[in-house]
Amino acid sequence: MPATDDRLSAVLRTCTRMVGRAFRARVRNIPQQPLQCAARASHGAASSFASMAVLLFAYSVSLLAENGAPTPPPNAVPWGIASSAGSMATFAEWLPKMSAVGVRWVRMFPEWRSVEPARGSWKWDSLDAMVRSAAENHSEIEAILMGSAPWSRDGSHAFPMNNLADWSDFVSASVDRYKQQIHCWEVWNEGNGGFNDHHNTTADYATLVTATRAAAKKADPNAQIGMTVASFDAPYLNQAILAQARDGHPNSFDFLCIHPYEIADGLADANGEIPFLWMAHLLRDALAASAPDRRDADIWITEVSRRIENKNGRISSEEDAARALVKIHTMALAQGIKRTLWFEARDPVGEDQGFGLLDREGNPRVACNAMKAMTTWLGAAPIYQGWLALGAAGHGYGFVFRGAWGPVMAAWMPAGKTDNSTTLTADALVIDPLTGGGLGAEGWPAVDPDLFTPIRNRPARGFGGAVPHARWQKLPLGRRLFGRRRSQPPVWRVR
Repeated sequence: MPATDDRLSAVLRTCTRMVGRAFRARVRNIPQQPLQCAARASHGAASSFASMAVLLFAYSVSLLAENGAPTPPPNAVPWGIASSAGSMATFAEWLPKMSAVGVRWVRMFPEWRSVEPARGSWKWDSLDAMVRSAAENHSEIEAILMGSAPWSRDGSHAFPMNNLADWSDFVSASVDRYKQQIHCWEVWNEGNGGFNDHHNTTADYATLVTATRAAAKKADPNAQIGMTVASFDAPYLNQAILAQARDGHPNSFDFLCIHPYEIADGLADANGEIPFLWMAHLLRDALAASAPDRRDADIWITEVSRRIENKNGRISSEEDAARALVKIHTMALAQGIKRTLWFEARDPVGEDQGFGLLDREGNPRVACNAMKAMTTWLGAAPIYQGWLALGAAGHGYGFVFRGAWGPVMAAWMPAGKTDNSTTLTADALVIDPLTGGGLGAEGWPAVDPDLFTPIRNRPARGFGGAVPHARWQKLPLGRRLFGRRRSQPPVWRVR
């Protein structure tokens, strides 16, 4: 859940200022890479980009026919959901809907006291049903290990520092029972925030993670153990990693988990992309200094969202949340973050509302459409190709991926800016991810006539368009952007 701790807010403000200055300086030194064909520039169709995100798909029938991509392994899929405790109670209702949207990872697991209410007395039935339902819906569980000893008098979210042997038994039993189905285990939830009843320290957390990893590896040598943090509190993670080394147990983790709600909320502000794009870089710099053998450890966003609300002067609509989802997932992929788990699938009863892809009644919100568009057009395992500074001033963002069907670019201008100068030169299909882009009966991307209208040889209005002949364009990394030549291709615009 989003953290409100003043200390975290101060850290984030400092981080934002530092990376903002660095990133702006770097962007100014990148040569502009306009998407235009020098030989046919006069035929270009100028695209109007604003802060709303669009997907540009290099549309080619021959390319579509060649790209019936096999189903990737789960570890290659970045799309996921994080569930609250309240929403987890209705997993059987929303898991099939999330699977249909393209979600393949789900963060959920009951707390210790639900599994072992008394020492040595185990209750697996409901958990077995959850794991079975996830498998039936083609989803992998990323499990949270959390809770104080059920027979202690500690607060329910106090680190079990006085019961580490019992905790280790709980971990080993859980990992051993589900080692065929669950491979990634996250130690606690936001222990630096509101889930720390005894105000345990980073040294305590380091000890807890070390004990957890030893117990998990005993049951399953292939188990992966993640350290986690509320917000983007890189100093907390760094101090815990250093504490492990001081205790003689360096590198006792496999991946890192962050919940960058505050940084993601900044995407609604001018240049809000800057601190978001630097998260992985800052973490890897810290790992290089504190745990060089784990410098390339996977980084996950195991919670992030944009809450739909209208109170205290803050207004965030369904459309705002959907645009944030597209930008967050795009920029996470671009900086090498392994996967992003959106909080959450469905608004629960009795807990905070406004985060879910589904409302409390199970109806899809606009963000659910956006998630479907992302998983459809970028594919189950998109491959990042490079990025372009779009627009006359180079302020726009264009992130290019190799999707299941071919090249796709997610593009937008920062908040408060628009641009009409970017020109496309391929058989491009311009998609508003808030409304469009599913698969047809034959398994190819379908163009809904209610959403897209074909035009030829004239500038497109609205979100963008394309000139009528495809050419290869070069990215800054030397990768190809747009598809093959084809005579008389259609050009598309969003109504």
